[in-house]
Amino acid sequence: MHVSLRERLTVLYGWPRGLAALLCLVLAAASALGAGTAPPDSAARSQSLTTRLGPGQVLVPVTLAGRAEFLRAGDRVDLLAAAADTATAAEIGAGLLVVQVSPPAAGALSADGGTRLLVAASRPAAAKIAAVPSGRVVAVLDKQP
Repeated sequence: MHVSLRERLTVLYGWPRGLAALLCLVLAAASALGAGTAPPDSAARSQSLTTRLGPGQVLVPVTLAGRAEFLRAGDRVDLLAAAADTATAAEIGAGLLVVQVSPPAAGALSADGGTRLLVAASRPAAAKIAAVPSGRVVAVLDKQP
């Protein structure tokens, strides 16, 4: 029984494709089984954020005009929207609870590279905040009650 070199090469070079196909099938099956399940800590984080909300409040993300290292979760802030063409500002939220503070990414070159806040606000205040372009909001720290 003589096996030609061509047959040996076909067998030798065919096995990686078969292994790759098997690996793809295993990965597809694993992702299909795990679809729709969130990592356990994300559910806990979401639950812990919403427990700080009062009745009728929602969480609102806000990107500030600059860095605000002085802000901490639990602080109360007033939010002011800076007008684009004048040197005026309008209050868009008063006494809002800061739930989370995320500093800007190191070396961020984007226009909205300011500190990001997650604040608890009423739905009307959330609508006012959402109407302001990103990066035009200034936070004023209130004295703690």
